[in-house]
Amino acid sequence: HEVTFSFGISRSRLVDGALGRDSAIDNNCMGAIPYEMGSTKYIYYFLRTIDMKDFAAGTSVPSISKSVLEKIPFPLPPLNEQKRIVAKLDQLMAFCDRLKETINQRQKQAYRLNKSAFTYLQQSQSKKELENNLRFVLNNFNVLCTRKEDVQLLRQTILSLAVRGKLVPQDPNDEPASVLLEKIKEEKERLVKEGKIRKQKPLPPIKEEEIPYEVPEGWIITTLARVISKINYGYTASADHEIKDVLFLRISDIQNGNVNWNTVPGCKISKRNFIKYKLEEGDIVIARTGGTVGKSFIIDRIVKPTVFASYLIRITPSKNISPRFLKYFLDSPLYWRQLKGNLSGTGQPNVNAQKLKNLLLPLPSLNEQKRIVAKVDQLMSLCDQLEEQLEHSRQAVDQLLQSVLKMAFSNKNKTVTV
Repeated sequence: HEVTFSFGISRSRLVDGALGRDSAIDNNCMGAIPYEMGSTKYIYYFLRTIDMKDFAAGTSVPSISKSVLEKIPFPLPPLNEQKRIVAKLDQLMAFCDRLKETINQRQKQAYRLNKSAFTYLQQSQSKKELENNLRFVLNNFNVLCTRKEDVQLLRQTILSLAVRGKLVPQDPNDEPASVLLEKIKEEKERLVKEGKIRKQKPLPPIKEEEIPYEVPEGWIITTLARVISKINYGYTASADHEIKDVLFLRISDIQNGNVNWNTVPGCKISKRNFIKYKLEEGDIVIARTGGTVGKSFIIDRIVKPTVFASYLIRITPSKNISPRFLKYFLDSPLYWRQLKGNLSGTGQPNVNAQKLKNLLLPLPSLNEQKRIVAKVDQLMSLCDQLEEQLEHSRQAVDQLLQSVLKMAFSNKNKTVTV
């Protein structure tokens, strides 16, 4: 009977009963052997009430020393009372375990239900069927999504419907996307004459067998290259947190779709290179290598003059394209299916600008792009709220467990050190 501690991850574990062989713990753990074996589980429960991070030292690898552990105040009742406390806690912990199991079973049932619901939603054959299926999903939001994985599946379903033209109704008064492409072509020709972009090589036609699915009337299947003004790799420099005049955005600065601009470093850069690599609102940067390859981030605000690092690819959408519509395409299942087929490298997957330019993009009119963005924004906000509710529910179960433990040790017994 021994309590072991792994304070790098702030966790204690009870070694209860025979292990069946001689065993040892490594130097990342500490072990505590009580003077009285009957106290083992009582000590274990007490340690679970403590957040060891409050006592840890170090920054990159937090740890706790034996001398610090020994000074933690410890409530010590008589041995018989320890046993009564442990018996009651065992009973309450079993209740918490049954509660978690009930939640898990409900989540499994909900997963089977939502998988069917989302499949029916994506396979809707008519406008009325789509409306009915979408109404069912939205009305049963809380039942269908009981885990973060469910919410992510819902997000992907929404984006899949959006780029298929099934999320909002089409307006026959909108100009067709073919006219929009002509406007983009004229815009590029003007930028070439002004010396702002280079003339692009002629793009090959899209083969019929390459088209992923049928799009609504007025839409067109095109390539990413046809709807962006330019695409280029980032600037190579050393990050310097002392420099604040020009910020230097890196892959590591983008976490969960957000940037903490207060922690983004700066860099040294010439005026010529600054003009070339300067980010503008509406630009989209894409990770071109590593574990986050393909992830995109839209520059929706500029807090300071900023350039982007070499492991990012920047695309600048045409003025006739909604940047947020393009960003939603870059989050959609269609984009990820194409991207995975274009990745190169084994140990370190990567994608290049040419492969990105060749990706197929379903394109509606600009007005419909704006309607799609407004609808997706609304639905993604609901997803955010649902995720927050799920997190609160998870925390509630954990808080219940912690409350049970803390109540057991919140008596007025005299405290002594371990």
